[in-house]
Amino acid sequence: MSVRDEIHAQIVGGLAGAKFPIKTPEQLLAAFPNGANTTCKASDLEVTAGDQYDEDKTYRKRRCK
Repeated sequence: MSVRDEIHAQIVGGLAGAKFPIKTPEQLLAAFPNGANTTCKASDLEVTAGDQYDEDKTYRKRRCK
């Protein structure tokens, strides 16, 4: 499984108990088990749910290779 696939699977699993629809980035972060501090790890990559957002709360697009 690629790093991207592994991180994706962890995100999907982390949101398994979430109530949808999720309409805002803040609601999305709150839906994770540990909020913005929820950590996904694969190979030598480690990211938190909150890492995807800049301090001004705009979405920052990242790519996993």
